[in-house]
Amino acid sequence: MPVALFQGQQVVPVVPGNHLVAGHGQWMWQYGRAELPVHVQQGQTVDVHYKLPMITFMKGAIGFGPVKAPGKLALVLLLTAIIAIPVLLILVGVLAS
Repeated sequence: MPVALFQGQQVVPVVPGNHLVAGHGQWMWQYGRAELPVHVQQGQTVDVHYKLPMITFMKGAIGFGPVKAPGKLALVLLLTAIIAIPVLLILVGVLAS
């Protein structure tokens, strides 16, 4: 049974048994999908934590405890390349003239 949730703590009552908790982000497309099988017993509360990735083409992170957002290194490398390539091209142009 899909349930739309938003940022922050949410409580979703479910019947006891096995469930598949899945999460994703929505922008122009769905991204950051992650799944976690969860077994819930009668009267039990289960904490599930989910984080979107820092780059939309990566999977999200999900677990029973706090998780880190995936893709930090990829984001840093991408931003470094976006800044470094034009700077290098300008330097080459200045030095060549």
